Amino acid sequence: MSQLSLLRVAGVDVGGRRKGFHAAVIEGRSLLRGPVPLRSVGSAIEWLLEYRPLLVAVDAPIELGPRACERDLARTICGLYYTPAAVEGPFYEWMRHGLELYAALRHAGLRAVECFPTATWTRLAGPRGSRRRAGWSAAALSRLRVRSVPSRIGQDGRDAIGAAYTAWLHVSGRTESFGSIVVPRR
Repeated sequence: MSQLSLLRVAGVDVGGRRKGFHAAVIEGRSLLRGPVPLRSVGSAIEWLLEYRPLLVAVDAPIELGPRACERDLARTICGLYYTPAAVEGPFYEWMRHGLELYAALRHAGLRAVECFPTATWTRLAGPRGSRRRAGWSAAALSRLRVRSVPSRIGQDGRDAIGAAYTAWLHVSGRTESFGSIVVPRR
């Protein structure tokens, strides 16, 4: 059994308070658990601690902006929402929620990195182009050959698995970083 088959990592797709989080755990090349919806930072931490992943990749900014890494990623791979200096207002609730999650992960002793599943899908399956996001990301996910992925899964679940896969690639030494954002290497 290879060391890669023993790697246990997690991914978290971040939403606002009403939507919460979606999380997934990959062990080796299999989806061990998830994607599951988790309502609060506390429930996300409790759930993650149950699985003790080596790394958690989070689909949210790890710090406030402006960030040169986001401009570099947008220029090189795909567009994204730029993080402002202050995340006030309803639209930025998901960013505030993500920052709270990072703080809780640090407090719980869980190592985390920032990822962007859209960049993962783009690197692994090519640009989206005019395709609908759901079909494009579903096709990208199927190309990963992660075992035990449910046949019916929503976008948040796909992004949680994409985040977990990015974490798996990162601990396997197959990523590059745009500042704090980790993406699959070409």
